[in-house]
Formats: sequence, structure tokens, C-alpha cells
Amino acid sequence: DLLIAVQVGGSPDPALNATLTQAIKKAKSQGLPKANLERTLARASGGGDTNGKEILYEIMTNDSVGLLASFVSDNPARAKQAMNEIVKDNGARFTPTSFLFDKKAVVCVEVPASEVDKHVETLWDVAIDLGAEDVVNLAEEGGSDAEAAGTTAEGAPDANEKAEIEILGPPNLLATLSSTLSKPPHSFHLTESELQWRPKDPDAARASAEALSEESKEALRTLVEELEESPECVGVWCSID
Repeated sequence: DLLIAVQVGGSPDPALNATLTQAIKKAKSQGLPKANLERTLARASGGGDTNGKEILYEIMTNDSVGLLASFVSDNPARAKQAMNEIVKDNGARFTPTSFLFDKKAVVCVEVPASEVDKHVETLWDVAIDLGAEDVVNLAEEGGSDAEAAGTTAEGAPDANEKAEIEILGPPNLLATLSSTLSKPPHSFHLTESELQWRPKDPDAARASAEALSEESKEALRTLVEELEESPECVGVWCSID
């Protein structure tokens, strides 16, 4: 994630690269050792081994759920061997699945829940002008529980509660969106800034998820977790929501 963030944001300096800043925060929150972080940033700056190659594996489960697994490895043969074991052990197979996805720039900002509507309007004006495709209030997407999180027991807005707004756009817009939204005059607090593979048909993705049995959902979770636990894995995406 760090190497890709440097490539996307155009600089190995977090002060000049909002995408890298968020990637570093995410890595620290996931327990990445300081030595590993410093070594990776050194590689990104040209001070270490930069031969890592990005590999995208396309996988299909027995329940016809498509997955994309992104790896960065300096030894593709070793990475493929590890992938073979995980995929085989979980009853899945390698087959084209990328046609089920679109690659998107995804930026999330955090705002006071009591002011979310105002900020959604602002982001529509700013992000759409930059070329973004959609702006989503994630509290509304999450349903009644998420909406209730922004209120007190009496139903009034909680001044300390936060809400997230998601901005989606084409991949080449990630650096522009991240930089513009995080700097004055907007100065939004970014909680996420990365490239993701999203289901091409969100409605079909949600319907497919609802149709899966609990046993199939558990099997899918196991497969995704094993893929993500690989030290060279950058991300895993599913064709269902």
C-alpha cells in the first residue's frame, strides 16, 4: 500500500502526498513495525530494493463469487505458489473475474455528523467539478443504526459524533481529489485515500450477497482473510457487496 501510495501521490514525502499520509496511518493502525515502515519508505525514495512487482490474481469461488487479489512481490513465482495453496485449500480456482469490477479512486472524509448534509453539498460542488463520479453519505448507506449513531438519546445531533462521506472517481483522479480536499481552503480530514476494485453492478452485487447462505459467507470470509494475511498482499476485493 505504501509503495503504491507513493506512485499515486507522486512523492515519498508524506507532507507533499496526502495519499501516502493516509497509507502510513493505516499501516500503523494495523501494527506494521516501525522498521518495516522505514524500510518501505526508503525503497519508495530510491534508497532500497525497488524491484517489487504488482500482480493481480483473478479468482472465482465455488459459489461464483469473483475476487481480485493484489500482491506486490519481488518474487512472483513464490507469490504464485503461496496463492495456489490458499486458493486450492479453499475450493476456489483461478479464472478471469476482472470483468466483474471497475477500478475506482476512493476518498473518504470525516465530518461532524450534525453538519454532514452541508458537507455533502460542498463535496458535490467541489469533487464533481474535479471529475468525481459520486459522493455518498456512508451513514445513509449504513441504514438506521448508522444514522442513529449521530444523535443523542433524545434524538438531537451529537456534537462529538463523526460521519464519513465517500467520494468515488476514475483511478487517475485519486491524487487530485486527495490533495484538493485535504488542503486549504477545504481542509477535510481524510480517513481513506486509495485505489479499489468495486463491483461493476452494485445492485447485482448486493442481491448476490443476500442470496448467499451463511455457510457460503463464512467460507468466503475465510478465503479473504487467508489472502489478506499473506505478507505480500496489498488488497482483496469481492464481486458482492
